[in-house]
Amino acid sequence: MKNSWFIYLVLLVQTTAFAQTDVEDIKQTVMAYMEIVENKDYQKTMDYLYPKLFDLVPRSIMEEALKKQEEETEIQVDLKNSAIQKVSKVLVVEGVKYALVDYSFLMIMTVPEQDKEGLETMKMLFESNYGKGNVRLDVEKRAFSIDMVSAAYVINNPAYDGWKFLERKKELFPLLEKMLPKKVLKKLK
Repeated sequence: MKNSWFIYLVLLVQTTAFAQTDVEDIKQTVMAYMEIVENKDYQKTMDYLYPKLFDLVPRSIMEEALKKQEEETEIQVDLKNSAIQKVSKVLVVEGVKYALVDYSFLMIMTVPEQDKEGLETMKMLFESNYGKGNVRLDVEKRAFSIDMVSAAYVINNPAYDGWKFLERKKELFPLLEKMLPKKVLKKLK
């Protein structure tokens, strides 16, 4: 009987240690990714995306779209103050580890010449998307500060190196259904 309790205790301690290691690895990876995003190194951000995404949308097309967006827009977007809010319990399905990370950041959008009325209209649109208390406008600088909260699935598949990301957004759900097991989508909300 004593041996049974000892074995149970050892397994419990080992499982807890692995879970803590996973969460720490996730946090380190997410913070590295956020730093790359804040620095606008878009090509390097692709290295952090779940490779199965590129089976559905080729990497070259995604890179070109990001490059084009950066070149063709007159709106300057900066991301700052990234922070992890929560990391879910790690879920293992068929040897692949999954978790959900909630995170926040400050998005600063500076728009080209715009009259005050146009800026106020844009502010109302942003408030309808991001919440009234999350949007601030500096009329003189033509800059919007928007407090953002988002979530991403993190996946550690032995076929790839380290934790990889997939944004959890409603508009991406059809793609997520093709890449993630139903159990993951159901349990990690």
